[in-house]
Amino acid sequence: MVLLVCFLAFAQGALAATSATSATLTASQTDTIQITVTGTETPWTLVPGQTFTESNVLHVVVNSTADWSVAASDTNTTTAGFMTSYAPDTYTPATHLTNALKVEATSGTGSGSYVTLPTGGDIVTGTAGTNQVSYGLGFQQVVSYADPVLSNPNVYRIVVTLTGTSV
Repeated sequence: MVLLVCFLAFAQGALAATSATSATLTASQTDTIQITVTGTETPWTLVPGQTFTESNVLHVVVNSTADWSVAASDTNTTTAGFMTSYAPDTYTPATHLTNALKVEATSGTGSGSYVTLPTGGDIVTGTAGTNQVSYGLGFQQVVSYADPVLSNPNVYRIVVTLTGTSV
């Protein structure tokens, strides 16, 4: 006689029902450009009969996912590209330097091309994937003997607008 004993054991939950589903996620990225200006500007000393040139004190730092350009301009119709007499909070439009300000950007390996304000134009261009690349800004101001010497607290002032564009 043979005695057969059978033990059946089931893991807890082994016979439980299961269900699965999935979610498909898609995303697209738009072309993006970000520019910032770094550095600290100090007042310039302008000398009649000379061209004041400053380079690499201020820098424009570029991040871009697409080919890009950075343009310089003066969007203020009061100054219209010229360093203009300024006392705290007020321009004196009739008093400005004879020559318009010029702006450039350099990669550190050489000089770029100057653009003349107010219209200005592209000062530097680059390709997609630019990440934290710094370009030195250059300014050039021709000073004439015809330019008025300002009394304190007036100074010559202009705001340069930099515009980054994905191209």
